[in-house]
Formats: sequence, C-alpha cells, structure tokens
Amino acid sequence: MRSKVFLVLSLAGVLSAAALLFCMSSGRSGKSTLHAGGGDSSAQNPDEQRVTSLEPLGDVPDIDFARGIQFIDERRGWVSDQHRIWRTLDGAKSWHLIYKSPEDRIWGMQFVSASNGWIDVLGKMFGTTDGGQTWAPFKQPISPYPEGDLANFRFVNDGKTGWIVGGIYRTIPSIDRLGPPPRYSRPGSEDQGRVGVIFFSDDYGKTWERQLLTRSWGYLWNIFALDAKHAWVSGIPGEFYLQQGQWRRMHHGGMDEYGNFGVRALNLVPGGPNEEPARMFFLNRDEGWISNFNGHLAKSSDGGRTWNDLFELDDGSQIMSYFLDIYFRNSNDGWALSHQGELYRTTDGGRHWSKLNTGINAAAMFFLRPDYGLIIAKSGLFRIK
Repeated sequence: MRSKVFLVLSLAGVLSAAALLFCMSSGRSGKSTLHAGGGDSSAQNPDEQRVTSLEPLGDVPDIDFARGIQFIDERRGWVSDQHRIWRTLDGAKSWHLIYKSPEDRIWGMQFVSASNGWIDVLGKMFGTTDGGQTWAPFKQPISPYPEGDLANFRFVNDGKTGWIVGGIYRTIPSIDRLGPPPRYSRPGSEDQGRVGVIFFSDDYGKTWERQLLTRSWGYLWNIFALDAKHAWVSGIPGEFYLQQGQWRRMHHGGMDEYGNFGVRALNLVPGGPNEEPARMFFLNRDEGWISNFNGHLAKSSDGGRTWNDLFELDDGSQIMSYFLDIYFRNSNDGWALSHQGELYRTTDGGRHWSKLNTGINAAAMFFLRPDYGLIIAKSGLFRIK
C-alpha cells in the first residue's frame, strides 16, 4: 500500500495553482459529468451546490506539496510536506519551520492541543509537548520497517486514548500452502509474513494493548476515530469497526456473478494495490462514508457494519478519479477533495456531487469545525465560505 500512497502524493504534488481567488456566482458554478452508483442516483449537479467564495487567509511556505494540514483554532496551525513541518501562530500570516527530515518521509501528523502532538516519520513516532519546537522518540508498539510497519495512528480525548495500526510479522501456518505475496514476506526469511495489527492505549501511550491481529496478509493503514468507543480501520487485510471493545469485520455484501464485491467502495485487491479504501469519515457513531481509490463512495447508517455504494466519481480524465478526502457537516451537507485537487460538494448525503469552480488546485483540506473549512494550495491557504 505504501507505493500506492506515494503515487497519490506524487499526483497531488504536481498540482499547481491557477489563480489566487475565484469568486463564484449563480451563473458561474462549476459543472462536471459524474456517474452516480446505486439506488436511484443519477448524474446531476444541483444549482444550489455552490461555494460563495474562497477567502484567502495567507501565503504558505515553499512546500513540495501539502501532505498534512491541521489547525487547533483559527490562529494556530501546522502544515507539512514530505520532509518538513511549519507552524503558524497568526492564522497563516507567517510560518516558522519547526521540523526537517532531509531523508525520511513524514507519513502522519496529529495535534490534540496547541502543545501536544505526534508525527510518524517512516514508521518512527516522535512526540512534542511544546507545539513542535522540540521532538522526542515516542513509545511505539510496532517497530519500523523492516522489523514491522507502523503505518498510522490516531488519538482522541486530548491524547489519553489512541490507536496505532500497521503490520507485524508472524510465522506462516503450515496449512497455508501459498503463503503471503512476496511484498508481505519478511526480508531474508521464508517462514514469516506480515499481517495487520491494531494496538490501543488509554494512558497517553505509556502502555499499549494489542486489540487485533488479522489472519489475512498485508497491513492496516487507514484509521478514523470519534472517541474511545467508536473507531474504524481499513487496509489490505480488510475493514473493521470497533464494537464494545472488539474489532469486527465490515460487511461488503458478498460477490456478484462476475466476482465483483457487492459494495465497490470496500473492494480490496491484495498485492495490487489498485483498489482499496482511501479515506473514511464518520459524522457520529452511526453515519459514515468511505471512499475508495477505485472512485466509489459508500455510506453506512449502522456504525460501519454494513455499507451501500452511493456514487462513483468520473471526472472525464484518462486516469483513475477518486476522493482523496471527505468531510460532512451534517447528514446531507458534505465536501470532498479529489486527487486532482478539485473541490466537490453534496447536499443530499453523497448521492450527487457538484464540482466547484474554485480556480485553484488544492493539495489538502481540513475542517476545524463544520462552519470553518480550509483548503491549501501553492498559492496560499483559503477558507471555504
């Protein structure tokens, strides 16, 4: 999966800005040809799905491309590219470089307050208690590659509760005649393969408990968490939801007569990887959406137990189109950022989407709260109005 992630980021990295600002009016809303999947969806772009304007907040550092963006409030935030992290204390009017890794790539970043945060640098975790001015190695339950694969992490409740996901090696069972694909075999070993794993902590990461070890080969990397009781994880070994402290597999609806998954947005191709969930978002413990690299978007109304495809993105380009990030303000009003840097909006829960003619190609999207959304591009940081 790591190669897929790098491909996605490389695509995002070549996105360039077309203009500093584009104000939209009712006669100039962006339109695109989209294919909706499932139910009675049809290719529509309701006129009311428009952005009034993008408010420029400030310039951004000279980034390769934005790998991550997060704000704690309207003034204090961070942005990262593959090797560096910057911090602003004045709402993007000025930025200060606080971390630099010339060789290793930054895979993840999260802050739970203006002081406390973590980063994942090539499978090695570091923590900060001063907003990123200094960093120290963080106790992690998964060793970095090649001993293991710490792929992602997420904390809630001001950092007390958190999960780390990835992969570790286990002995190949004698009944498994084929064994793991070569990419999941342990280097230099013929009897061990990598499987997905989830670790949990409720004491600020001082100790970790293993909650799940998958039977399928691969590793887990995509995680979304609401609180200590509600979280969701996906990767090559499958998709899982947390119920009463136990991780359970999501239901993908079986396969049809052609061998296709019943829910395309949960489609996995081990060893590809070409098709697997790219991003998850849950509005509450029941309602959630999941987008896949294959362009499909699905929704769950029962906490991730079952899913139904809603939509398939086709922007008319010659390469695969998909939503790189998604966010819903409520059950109907949602936003999405495509891998091409285009902003989309829905007002019917994800069944129909409008491409918004913002005039810029965004690299990342972040919502501080439902009424305060941000997109970042080489031309600057913008608030979605």
